[in-house]
Amino acid sequence: MIAALIEHADPDAPATLDAEETRDTSGDGRKYAYATKAARPEPVTKGQYFKDYLKSAALQEDWIEQSLQMFNYWNQSAFTLTYLEKALNSLPQIKRDRKIFFVLAW
Repeated sequence: MIAALIEHADPDAPATLDAEETRDTSGDGRKYAYATKAARPEPVTKGQYFKDYLKSAALQEDWIEQSLQMFNYWNQSAFTLTYLEKALNSLPQIKRDRKIFFVLAW
């Protein structure tokens, strides 16, 4: 629900996410907060997430998989279309370095 608010640039969404992050510090809470932040309709956010997807060895695959839907939210193609060719070109790397089912989420 918070991701939808962020995806639509609701002005109260950042404070709601901050409150939820403070409330839920579990592993799943951190994962879902990471995924939710990928929904921010900002070029800088999309760029940082895409870089993390390809370069961060510490970032767990399930965190990436969880965030991909938010990253590619339907109304944000103006921010994400630029990554389509880069994503397709990175498929050999993804196929080599990630688990077999990861490509389906990619």
